[in-house]
Amino acid sequence: MVLPMVPDMIPPISIDELKEAWPAYLARTERTNVKKAVIPLPLPVSIRCRIMQTFLKSGGEPTELLLAIVAQMPLDGSLLKDEMQRPLSL
Repeated sequence: MVLPMVPDMIPPISIDELKEAWPAYLARTERTNVKKAVIPLPLPVSIRCRIMQTFLKSGGEPTELLLAIVAQMPLDGSLLKDEMQRPLSL
């Protein structure tokens, strides 16, 4: 399996960029029988949207504070590489 290239540090993004990407990310993750065109998201944006989704497990819209924290928090890409190489537990 070929893993995507993950930089050592995931760069921060703007709050507006994360806010604009959130609906597209949700559309990519919802299960449906209808095939839709998937809007590609840059890796740093996709990773940060996934983190935000983890915080919003019960649903709801992200607050300005959550957007600011997730958009700017430092992320170490080497931890993501280790996680991606781990075998899935069934």
